[in-house]
Amino acid sequence: MDTITTERTTNLIRSLRYEQPIAEMANAVLENFLWENTFKIVGSPMVDSRLCEVPNPKAILCRGNRGALSELMDALKMGKKVHMAGDVTTLINEVESCVSLMKGKRPRSPEFQMLQRWRELLEYSETEVGAGLTSQVKLFDLWPAQELLAALNSVHKVAAGEADVTISTVHKAKGLEFQSVRMVDDFAFPLSDQGKSKIPFSDEEARIFYVALTRAQYELD
Repeated sequence: MDTITTERTTNLIRSLRYEQPIAEMANAVLENFLWENTFKIVGSPMVDSRLCEVPNPKAILCRGNRGALSELMDALKMGKKVHMAGDVTTLINEVESCVSLMKGKRPRSPEFQMLQRWRELLEYSETEVGAGLTSQVKLFDLWPAQELLAALNSVHKVAAGEADVTISTVHKAKGLEFQSVRMVDDFAFPLSDQGKSKIPFSDEEARIFYVALTRAQYELD
């Protein structure tokens, strides 16, 4: 394919994935929270998109691993075949490392190897440096470790095409698209909803929210 070299740049404003209702949501995030008012995204007239309740979405998108694992456990209880986007092995290693610490053994995961006891992980997760581990620690308040491992191992090799639903964090869903999407309630929200979230709303959180809502083609919940 031939290329043309030019000093001018432009934004891609026409979406081929979704129609105007989702485009308007994307524009609202861009304008109100990322202060982008130099262009507006235009939805495709070839797609029939809706903002609505989606009882059986093809994808469930979460802000973090804790939300993704919660949705996994719920989906398995309903008898659904689940595909987890991304590397499930990493999640399995993290849970196994927590189990090792509970037993007083050295964990395999590099993220945990500076720790020797479960109590050390609990204390470390309460510090500013270790705050990223808080979600892993709190998982064990909800489910036994072996139940989490069994759930992760059951979906380890399930391909997206074989599954009833794909569960993913937004980070792992970048570049993907789904016919229908449900966003769970673990995202940070601005203004009146700020008090409901422990995650401060920021430009980064606005971008994460933008990526999540623009993964849907036809239905967004």
